[in-house]
Amino acid sequence: AFKLSGLSVADVDAGAGSISVTLTVGSGSLTAATAGSVSVSGSGTSSIVLTGTLANINTYLATVANQPTYTPIANANGTVTLTMLTNDGGNTGTGGALSDSDTININITALNDTPVNTLPASYTTNEDTA
Repeated sequence: AFKLSGLSVADVDAGAGSISVTLTVGSGSLTAATAGSVSVSGSGTSSIVLTGTLANINTYLATVANQPTYTPIANANGTVTLTMLTNDGGNTGTGGALSDSDTININITALNDTPVNTLPASYTTNEDTA
């Protein structure tokens, strides 16, 4: 598992209105906790939603303790796409709510896992038995 650092949102006319940021992965799970003035829903699933003002969401994402965590499925390797969809809620300006969607790949490197042997607790036999 690792923190999703370096995420931020820009919207010149978001003002003090509430926006939402949805993070989604194709496999694995995302976890994050509500903190400060940002609420989080969907933690522990493949899609989480952060809701708050633009300033609060950017502060949340810049704070290491708050950054969402991605956990791949066990023994996964290859590429997983992270999608970040932001909806500005149409807080100011004309045209209603607008959104922006961007993606980035998460590359999962395969590791040589240690073999695991399975043996019974013990064997029992009689002496002088062939």
